[in-house]
Amino acid sequence: MSTQHINFQISGMTCQACASRIEKVLNKKDFVANASVNFAGETAQVEYDDAQTTPEELMQIIQKTGYQAAIKTTALPEMQPENANLWRNHWRTWLLLALAAPFILGMAGMLFGSHALILPAWLQIALASIVQLWLAVPFYKSAIASVRGGLANMDVLVSIGTLAIYLYSIGMMLAGHPVHHVYFEAGVMVIAFVSLGKFLEERTKRGSLNSLGLMMQLTPRQVTVLRGTQWQPEKLENVQIGDTLRAVQGERIAADGVVIAGEAWADESHLTGESQPVYKTAGSKVLAGSILSGSVDYRAEQLGSNTLLGDMMNALADAQGSKAPIARLADKAAAVFVPIVLSIAALTFIATWLFTGSATKALVHAVAVLVVACPCALGLATPAAIMAGMGVAVRHGVWFKNAAAMEQAGHIDTVVLDKTGTLTQGKPDIAAIWTAPNISEDTLFQAAAAVEQHAAHPLAKAIVSHAAERGIAIPTATQPETEAGAGLQAQVAGIGLVKVGKPDFANLDMQAVWQQGQPENGQ
Repeated sequence: MSTQHINFQISGMTCQACASRIEKVLNKKDFVANASVNFAGETAQVEYDDAQTTPEELMQIIQKTGYQAAIKTTALPEMQPENANLWRNHWRTWLLLALAAPFILGMAGMLFGSHALILPAWLQIALASIVQLWLAVPFYKSAIASVRGGLANMDVLVSIGTLAIYLYSIGMMLAGHPVHHVYFEAGVMVIAFVSLGKFLEERTKRGSLNSLGLMMQLTPRQVTVLRGTQWQPEKLENVQIGDTLRAVQGERIAADGVVIAGEAWADESHLTGESQPVYKTAGSKVLAGSILSGSVDYRAEQLGSNTLLGDMMNALADAQGSKAPIARLADKAAAVFVPIVLSIAALTFIATWLFTGSATKALVHAVAVLVVACPCALGLATPAAIMAGMGVAVRHGVWFKNAAAMEQAGHIDTVVLDKTGTLTQGKPDIAAIWTAPNISEDTLFQAAAAVEQHAAHPLAKAIVSHAAERGIAIPTATQPETEAGAGLQAQVAGIGLVKVGKPDFANLDMQAVWQQGQPENGQ
């Protein structure tokens, strides 16, 4: 048996019961070793025997349950559309909220014992009919599809509950009952607020996915490529393995590769967590996303999702789709949630009718049970929280291997570190200052900071920042010249030529400096 792993993108799920249904159907197949469906991420991770089935057959199984499936590409995740597009895509939600607003005013008046703000009967019927017979149609379609697939999802509760309220209120109006004895507002507001909840859910998922998409910005969209004997600008998507690329001061490496010529310092903290830049010269390996201080020509050996950065991003995407133990517990409860609610509503109807003898009151109580249960947040809260939590962690540079690891992290009360400097602020700082005879520290910082203002090296930024913290006035520096891998020099006003960099570049005899010893204050 050769077990393969594949990810699917699932569309059409409306609550956790949908995800549980797909998961259950897949896990019943002999050729499926394990299937895990994440409702919040809208993904399915399946381990299967490729000798007995194919990805296409697995997709057909998912589609027979009433949902659409597509093989999730291993390409790096793209940034999701801006929120403006999200708002436009949810026009039904905003229209529903607008139609619910007059009902909300009427209910607000009833809180203070006034029925003056209640809408006229004809207007209530009109607004409720627009909602129930048009805007609620997607709920009906989802409910019918889920029942055909052998389960009852949240939309079944919404559809039965709100439709029962609507028909009951119509009947009460035809029977001549007062307008404040009908419940059109309940049906309208349930559909409106459930739709609003779905909008907020999608916004949360989009923000979480964009946390991964932000990492895409670590690779440049356009690079400089050697074509024949000429260096030409080119889109990264057009670059091939084996192409020679050039990255200059302040640019990022676009692909994993090997340096052919040039020297530079590379900040690889996005992959290693080490804030100390790494020196690169001919023969050195460079990693996608690294930012350079210097200039190198390098040969592309891995691109896109095949780079180390791409591997980590795909691993993070898989982690977001994984399930924590607590999520699996919530799944089991959510899988039986809708059937239990329907059973309780039926029992409520029967019990109320038996004790009161009023079918009308029994119907109101049964519908109340359905309406209260409509949001079905039980199965949504846990996977959505895990997904959002991982997104926040990524933005702060913390990467979890899977959801179970993140859940376990919540129980940590002690962290033991095995070496000094394991935890840093992610940027270098001034730890000690050595000066030559007859040169004050302020003078040293004036000269060094003036030159380093023209550099993008992390150590240069540390010098400039420290000078600013000491309140030192930094003079003007002109004619800056960089020698890759060695240092930077410039003409500093009032001082003259100043070199900052390696000892030999700055004409500094380190043995003589060492013999002078450290300053008394040790700084």
